[in-house]
Amino acid sequence: MKTLPASPSPVLVTLNSRLTTLKEWSIRHDRLTVLLVFTMLSLAITWPVVLHLNEWIIGPVPEGDPLYQTWTLWWYKQALETGQDPFHTHNIFALLPSAQVFVHSYFDSIVGVPLQWLFSPLGAYNLLIELSILLSGFTMYLLAGEFTRNKLACFVAGFLYTFSTYHLVRVGGFLNLSTLQFIPFCAWRVFVFYRRPGYRSAILAGLGIGLIPLSEIYFLAYFGLPFGALFLLGKLITDFKWFLKPRNLGLAALALGIAALITVPLLLPFLRIDPDVQEEARRVAGITTEQLSANLAAYFLPHFSNPFFGGLTGPIYNTFEYQGEKTVYLGYITLGLVVTALFSRKHRNRATYFWLVLSLVSIGLSFGPKLYILENPVINWPFYNLVYDYPLFSTFRAPVRMGFLSIMSLAVMASLALESLYSKYALNRRAKFIFYGCVTALLLASLAEHLAWSFPLPSQAVPIPAIYSRIAADPENGLVLDLPDRQPSPGSYMFYQTIHHKLIVGGYPPRTSDRMITSMENLPYLVPFIYPQLAGNPAAYGQDIYPYNIDFKAALQEKKITYVILHQHEAFNPADFEVMLGFLRAQLGVPVYDSPAEKVIAWHVASNPAPAQPSASYRFSRGTGWLTHRINFDNSSLERIVSQDGQLLVQAPAAGSQVLQLVARPYFKPLSLELRLNGQVVDTVRLNSPGKVQTVTFKPLTLNQGRNIIEMHSVEGCQPRYLYVPESRDPDCYSFGIQQIRLVE
Repeated sequence: MKTLPASPSPVLVTLNSRLTTLKEWSIRHDRLTVLLVFTMLSLAITWPVVLHLNEWIIGPVPEGDPLYQTWTLWWYKQALETGQDPFHTHNIFALLPSAQVFVHSYFDSIVGVPLQWLFSPLGAYNLLIELSILLSGFTMYLLAGEFTRNKLACFVAGFLYTFSTYHLVRVGGFLNLSTLQFIPFCAWRVFVFYRRPGYRSAILAGLGIGLIPLSEIYFLAYFGLPFGALFLLGKLITDFKWFLKPRNLGLAALALGIAALITVPLLLPFLRIDPDVQEEARRVAGITTEQLSANLAAYFLPHFSNPFFGGLTGPIYNTFEYQGEKTVYLGYITLGLVVTALFSRKHRNRATYFWLVLSLVSIGLSFGPKLYILENPVINWPFYNLVYDYPLFSTFRAPVRMGFLSIMSLAVMASLALESLYSKYALNRRAKFIFYGCVTALLLASLAEHLAWSFPLPSQAVPIPAIYSRIAADPENGLVLDLPDRQPSPGSYMFYQTIHHKLIVGGYPPRTSDRMITSMENLPYLVPFIYPQLAGNPAAYGQDIYPYNIDFKAALQEKKITYVILHQHEAFNPADFEVMLGFLRAQLGVPVYDSPAEKVIAWHVASNPAPAQPSASYRFSRGTGWLTHRINFDNSSLERIVSQDGQLLVQAPAAGSQVLQLVARPYFKPLSLELRLNGQVVDTVRLNSPGKVQTVTFKPLTLNQGRNIIEMHSVEGCQPRYLYVPESRDPDCYSFGIQQIRLVE
């Protein structure tokens, strides 16, 4: 008698039915499913920051650029709500009428406004980082879907892109540069528009193009230019007839019009940059473009912060300049899949070759003006300058940041390889199960080789000294001076402003111009708090190249500075800190706040109740023409460097005749120092000994009561250092150094 098979239990039947329904739903709604999966992966890799959004920050250190970019979200919201220009602010460098700042990412800034209705600026920053991770994977999934129907292959492309070393390192410190989600979105919509032109496709293509510079202005140059040029060139060669159809051209014009409508009004401020900031941008680009170029070895070596391989590659990365930026590792899993795609007959087509060429072009451009392999410059590399050495693009100074383009291109090719492997090996249910297991193992291996610092990514509590809440509660609207000024973490000082909401004397914008620095340096006694090399030298306190003729407390009161806060950072030599602390105690008395745990000491400077009296002494300050980022301490005297025309501003208590004395040295060759007073030439002195100081006494000056402008002009001009020191990258122009300025009757 045959035994009948046992009937499945109702519970198993119900469970199987529900699993089948869930599977069918996930297939029908694959995009929503993938978005949910990337959301969970984003939360997992940043865990547990989601539980501490308003107090922690994603990244290895709770200071620096992440806190500065948190401030930019706060400032953009303040500017919109008060009707101010987001590109100019009086909140930082408050001794000036305004300072220029930049909107790094309009997308992040705009989305950050409603987020700050519910969360703190820190919470908004963290949520935008989370969005960048999950949306980058999702939009890469959409792009790959234009070239393969295999959903698993598309998911793998998204995973390889968003969990690349390039992205993960920037997630740990650069909100704007981690906003990579619209790069694949734009490429996807451009391909869709080309293949299936229509009004909807044109509108979405225009939106995709418009979102590129709104993600980060660098992407306009480093994605828009190479991708757009290669796409147009490729289609002109392979499908010229497409461009002969009036409907296609009309729709293309519509797409470009929408892109212009989105971007032009928001990007116009980038065409009206303040002259001092333009000059600083040119100076920085001249110094750092080569340093911020990719190293060929970095494409094949896991990052030095990788928890598995960083110990092996760290010594190599230590030989790189700006090693934190050299983050372009492609990954051996990705490269293996790319090679597989190239060997697949099915994918030897125009699309595959386009992505291959785009990746190679982006890698070539990322090398910048010189090709480096390990620590050695191999050859001059002309391609970057051929493309970008023009006024509109010349201040884009970080070719290595083009690395995302090669990573995106190779991720598409990896998806094509996976599709080929799937169609070849996943022939039945058991084979599919094994295939999915192998893909999961590959993705885990890929994450291991790309991981930065740890898994989950590190996140840190952001300490906020209690003094800033006390300052916020103070009804007095005086300025706040955080010291030391620019070292080691000025971004933190701007972040603290989101707590206390008072104007601050310093700042840390993307381009800190000479005018901004001079506004601080002209505050008496502040020089050793700005330049770390002077912090521990007691002789540097109380002097500049001219006498101050005012004590420190009175100078603070004159500028309406009511709080001075000294930070003790581990990067500072304790002895240097003690010198700074001793000076402030001697000048300002007993602090109102002293927290060893927070390593913060603060003084409150009472507002001067009496109106300022006219000074009986001559008061000096510097105007334009000085190299503010170059300062020497020579023969127990401070020395500042003139480029070609250095202005000395003299406030005279009364009209009268005075003799100007100073010590000067020509830097690289004999020079003639011409002295001008209020635009008129007074005297000319020859300085014949390069590198040697010389005491100079000029003819008497007839000063007006009030403000006078003394100019020190180099008749022979100035000389760049690299003309005399060939290995120098310093683009600044030097004439002479000035010390010990005095006026005598």
